[in-house]
Amino acid sequence: QCGSPSDPPTINILTPNNGATGVAVNATLTMEFHCWMIKGTGDITITPINPVGTAIVIPVSSSNVSAGPNGANNTNVVISGLSLNQNTQYEV
Repeated sequence: QCGSPSDPPTINILTPNNGATGVAVNATLTMEFHCWMIKGTGDITITPINPVGTAIVIPVSSSNVSAGPNGANNTNVVISGLSLNQNTQYEV
């Protein structure tokens, strides 16, 4: 069962891609997970790592976060309304 300790949700596709450059500071982030999920509780944290900075913490319940099915057994989680810093590398 997806989400169990033996099968945690994993990201199949991340848009923008890992290592992408020239990403707009107001970009929409899309994560495709390998299993079906629904919005619940918790946070998504986007952390500036180069240069180091203050993390952006987005509650999953926020209107900036949407989740829905994408094909067989996959879920897209979309985060919009971001305000990122220029020339900064982030991790999710």
